[in-house]
Amino acid sequence: MNIVICISIIAITGILLIKRYQPQPVLIGMGILMMFIAYEANWIDAILVESQSTGVLVFDAMDIVRITTSENIVNLGLMIMTCAGYAKYMEYIGAGTRLAHTFIRPLYRLNRPYIVLALMFLLNMGLSICVPNPLSLALLMMVTMYPVLLRLGVSPVGAAAVIATGHLMDVGPGAVSTLLIAKTLNMPVPNYFVGYQLRLYFLVAIVTAIAHFFWQKYRDRVEEPKAIDACESIPEAPIGPKPYMIFPLLPLCFILGFSQYGFPGVKMNVTLAMMLALV
Repeated sequence: MNIVICISIIAITGILLIKRYQPQPVLIGMGILMMFIAYEANWIDAILVESQSTGVLVFDAMDIVRITTSENIVNLGLMIMTCAGYAKYMEYIGAGTRLAHTFIRPLYRLNRPYIVLALMFLLNMGLSICVPNPLSLALLMMVTMYPVLLRLGVSPVGAAAVIATGHLMDVGPGAVSTLLIAKTLNMPVPNYFVGYQLRLYFLVAIVTAIAHFFWQKYRDRVEEPKAIDACESIPEAPIGPKPYMIFPLLPLCFILGFSQYGFPGVKMNVTLAMMLALV
């Protein structure tokens, strides 16, 4: 019975979000509703333990939001801000652009538009692990990948589709969803990333790359892409020196290197990895 109630509330929540209701009150309200149902059905003894209880059930349901937030916001908020700050700094010094240019140059020599398109999608998804900010990655790809694909004969819509779907999955040691889930599961970030995310990530990347190859080729054949200036209206991004290409990879190397997959004797966390990479 409890599973049916949970599925029903999740379905109602999804419908409200699809109808563009404000997500914050919807999620909090449905969470409180589930707590009330669990309490009234005797699935839990109390919403808060006696030492933390306010003495009023309704107040307890609201106060648990405060308690949960205050326990998690400091460490989790610091991790998220550190990751976002590092990604922005990499964008500012042109390290991400240099990394993308280095990997894209050999692909350009293939001169097979839709094979290059599929490979660039895989590269885009790979870079999303090192560049966790979707907007930063999209802008990076617009100044590096987009002109190359247009020069090879791919339509603007096809090139934009590859760029837009590059952050198809929010994964990586610095991704917000990874940090949240690992925190909820009380699991080290490297263990969750390598043991759970990467397996699905590779499968989704390969299947989507194949789909892009056939679908974009078919649509370009049907609609006949228009000849345009490849570099028109594309903003420029700073390109750092060649050694800078290693900087976006450093946090990933620290996190995975000092874990059970490298040197397990050294304890490493996401915030420390970002700070070491900056140094």
